[in-house]
Order: sequence, then structure tokens, then C-alpha cells
Amino acid sequence: MKNKEPKNILMLNLTRMGDLIQSTPLLKGLRKKYPDAKITLLVGSDFYEFSKRLPAVDDWIVLNLKQFKEKSMQGGVSWVELYSYFENILDQVRDKDFDLVFNLSHSKLSAFIISYLKIKEVRGFKCSSEGDRMTDHPWLQYFFTEPFNRPFNTFNLVDLFFKAGDIDLNGETLEIKKYPEDSLRAGKILQENSVRKNELLIGFQAGSSLEGRRWPASHFAKLGDRLVRDLNARILLFGVKSESGIGENILEQMESPENVLNLIGKTDISELVGLVDRCHYLVTNDTGTMHIAAALGTPIVGLFFAHAHPPETGPYSEEQLLFQADIPCAPCSYGVECNQVVCIEKLSPDLVAEMMGQHHLKGEWSLPPGLEPSKEIKILLTERGPDSCLRMNRLNPVELTQTELFSWMYRGLWLNTLGKKSLMKNSEHSQELIRFVQSSYGIDVDSNLWNEVDFTLNELIKLEGKGKAGVQIALEILKNVEGSSADLDLLVTLADKITRLDDEINLMGLTQPEIKPITDMFNKRKENIDGNNLKVMARTTLDCYKNLILECQYMMWLAGEFQRGLKDQAACEVSGFRSINIEVPGR
Repeated sequence: MKNKEPKNILMLNLTRMGDLIQSTPLLKGLRKKYPDAKITLLVGSDFYEFSKRLPAVDDWIVLNLKQFKEKSMQGGVSWVELYSYFENILDQVRDKDFDLVFNLSHSKLSAFIISYLKIKEVRGFKCSSEGDRMTDHPWLQYFFTEPFNRPFNTFNLVDLFFKAGDIDLNGETLEIKKYPEDSLRAGKILQENSVRKNELLIGFQAGSSLEGRRWPASHFAKLGDRLVRDLNARILLFGVKSESGIGENILEQMESPENVLNLIGKTDISELVGLVDRCHYLVTNDTGTMHIAAALGTPIVGLFFAHAHPPETGPYSEEQLLFQADIPCAPCSYGVECNQVVCIEKLSPDLVAEMMGQHHLKGEWSLPPGLEPSKEIKILLTERGPDSCLRMNRLNPVELTQTELFSWMYRGLWLNTLGKKSLMKNSEHSQELIRFVQSSYGIDVDSNLWNEVDFTLNELIKLEGKGKAGVQIALEILKNVEGSSADLDLLVTLADKITRLDDEINLMGLTQPEIKPITDMFNKRKENIDGNNLKVMARTTLDCYKNLILECQYMMWLAGEFQRGLKDQAACEVSGFRSINIEVPGR
């Protein structure tokens, strides 16, 4: 029986401004898919005013936790008061009778909220009946495993949200509403500071939520001087009031501070939107301002350091230039506080200035002739692949590593398995990925890479064997519970076997990073086993092991496809020719 279309959709997004902007393609996709549905956004009070700029939202529910922070600073908040507030507002939400909810936050608080609301269909993080964590929808399960496997992820957060809506990817972009007053107020600021209409305006967002993610103020200062001298540019400094010291530091170190307009802490959202829209470029750390620029179509030079990772949170827009340190520890793992942030020193202001000058002259991003960038920096250009998802094309190719190879293989795996009712090997998609890898990396036919890949394939074979053992145990459990009377002693024995087997699977992932994305997805699916119905639990367990086997087999097939395609290409290059240039008799 076909599920009824939802009529009342709740979007829970209690995160930051950038995350709200990144949800706009999903909001627009839901509006197109369910044109008659009402979409309500549950948002924190800090970003309520900004959230009015999001498209396709019909109503808002505001969660004001800021009031309790203020009260705690004044003398304390009682648990009774806090509980009463939550009970009151969540009862109001529950009375609205939502039939579908998307939880785009990943906090424990959001999971408890979802569980309390008792909405029939949930996409995202929630709690089981016992208070254990659960995650509905395969793509959001992947979303929660990705932070532990960051080097192997090539998907932007926007694409994960979009796929969680089961919506066809059709070129949706970020969007925020622009109002006439945005441009008028921005124009007034520029006029008051004697900025001419035809001046080249370049915005700098030198701050960020985490201090370790920031490119040094000295580098922004040097870049600013180069852009003023080479392009006759006017620099606009953006940021919040708490970042005012960064702006002062930049101005102190510049040779031409008179060409800088310091607006840090001096603009509201309307003025910021209007000014970013007027900029010819925005040079920025990974910030909400960057996502505003992406939504407005302003060219971006994105700087990604420490925890910031372009494939995850890069601007969801094509033809944007991004830089990231290419060192073994980048990006930092979440929860790690680095005491020696060396990555921020890997990017030279001169490289950024040269590439911006080249783009201003030719209208496209490319490496300036004769410029040899450091091998410790990635220069990435955003593009939309044939699979309709955003991806990063490397402008300064390096030799392919096993980690990079497996990251693109995993892209092929997840796109062709997650949420699919049947599994079919997609040769066309794999061949396109192979061509993309060939264009982005150097391939050495004699490299030790292939020995490393062979070792990992052997580990996948072992993991597949664990999955097959799990299938046999699950079938025994199912046979037992479907009989006239269950053998409880046998069930206990089989449950112990399952526990030991799952520990072995988890250990394989912990000791072999290249297969950990598969073992983590297995663990995430196992978390969703809930309730007291032994038959249902046994069948769900069986499906978990079957998925594990299929994913191992698909990765082994992909590895064979990639090895053949890349080795053939490398052999052609070593021989001094490419197959495309071989003449075919009769043509």
C-alpha cells in the first residue's frame, strides 16, 4: 500500500546560520514534491529573524534557550522552570499533529525533542523507547557516521540533506530571500564611506566560530595589500563584534589601510546581505557569511583549516575556489583541540593573490603560468558531477593515494546502494568516476598503491566472511523464534555469538580505516534494532548482515573497475601515448 503524502512537515534545525542556508535546497525540493503540504521550521531564537529569509517555509516555532543562559548569569535557573518551558512549548508543537519531521540537528537535545513529539515518520536522529540513539533514513545514517571517516567522504552536507528527502537531484541551489532594503542600506554605507559604484569590492571574512580555523591576520593583511596594488581593489572587512580585534590587527599590518573599510561588528543581517551581494569576491574562512555568498552567487575564495573540510561544508555552488592544507593531520578530527595549528601557515597570500588576479583577468580559476604551489596545499574547484552532487576538482594534481582512491570508490558505493531497493552494478557511473580521478591525480603504474589496495581487498573478503557468518546465526535465531516454542537457552547462546561477531566486525573497522565506513554503517543500522518482537528483531539483524555483505562485494567490484581503468591509463602515459590518440583503421 502506497504511503499517504505528508500534509504537515516539521523541519527541526537548531544549529547555526550556515546550516540553515544549507537546508534551503531540501526545503525547495520538499515544496516541489509536496506542493500542498505545510512546512514549519523549528529554529533557535538566535537565528529566527534570519530564518525568515529561507524559501518554502510557511510557519515558524521558536525555541528560546537564550533566556535561560541570561538568567543563569543573573542568579540561576531552576530545573522546574526549564522543564515547564520545554513541556509547554513541545506540547504546543505536538498539538499541531505533524506527520513527517526532519531532524537536521545532531544534538541529544534534538533527539529527545523528536521522541517527545511522537511524530509518525522521522528522518534523522531520535531516541528509542529505552532512550538509546537511533537514526532513520540511510542517508542520515551515513551523515552520522561521516564525522568518524572524514577522509573518505566526498559528499557535501547539502546533498546528504537533499537525499534524506528522497528528492531527485535536479540542480537545486542555495537560496535566501533578498529585499530591496538590503541593497539600499548597503548602498548608503558605501556612499557614506566614499566608495564609488565602479570600484572593485573584495570582502574579507577573517573571523570564524573557532579561532583555530582562522587564516592569520598577517596573511589577510598581505593579501589585502596585493589586491589593492594589483587590482586597485577596495577591501571590506566583515564579522561580528567579538571579532573586532581581528580587523584592527589586519589594519595595523597593512601598508595601505586607507583602502580598507572595517565593518566588523557594524552591520546587521540586511546590510551584510546587501554588501556581500555587491562584492566581486569574498575571501573567507568556513563561515555563515560564506554560505550567504554562495546563495547570492558571489565568487568565493574559501579557506579551510583545522576541523573545516571542503567536501562537507564547502560552499554549495559551482566554480568556487577553495584551499585546504594537504598534510596528514588535516582535517582535524572533531573533538580535537590542536595546540599547534600548522595548517594555517601552508597557504601563501601570494598564491591567493595570483589566482584572484588571474580570475579577474580571464574569468576562470586556473593556476597562473610558471607558479609552482606548495605540495602541502590542496587547490580545489567546486563542480557538479554527472551524479548531480557537488564535488571537488583538484587544480594541482598529486599522486593518487589509497585514501583518495577509496574516497571516490565510496562515492560510487553509497550512491548505488543507500536507499536502493535492489542493487545493480553501475558501470557507467564507475567509469565516469574513473575518468574524474584520472584528471585530478597522477597515476603511477609502479606505485605501491596497488599493493595497499590488494591488502585492503583481502580485508574486505574477511569482512564479507563475517557478514556471511552473521547471516547464518540470524537465520538460526529466526528459525528458533518462528517455531512453535522458542528454545531460550539456544537463543542466549546465539545472542552471545552475535555479540562476539559484532565486536570482531567493529575491531576490523578500527584497525583498517579503509573499511571503517562500511563497519560504521553496519553499527549504525544495528542501533536501530528496537522493541521486543523477536521475529522483527531477527529479520532486521539478518538485513544488517546482508547489507554488510553486499557493500563488501560492491566495493570489491569497484576496486577491480578502478584498478583496470587506472592501470591502463598509467601504462599509456608511461609508454608516451594516450589511447584517445590511437588511430583506428578505416577512420
